[in-house]
Amino acid sequence: MTTVIPAVTLNNGVQMPQIGFGVFQVPNEETTTAVAAALKAGYRRGRRTEGRLPQY
Repeated sequence: MTTVIPAVTLNNGVQMPQIGFGVFQVPNEETTTAVAAALKAGYRRGRRTEGRLPQY
């Protein structure tokens, strides 16, 4: 099964996925497994924010 992640085209022509995977507050010992599962599921954008709330 192929998962299609919607993307937007930025002003410079680069495509960026609209869906990202965040690991804010995921314990360090679980982060590698969580990110590996996200990559396998098709995620291509991730973020980890340390010591502050995510900014959107």
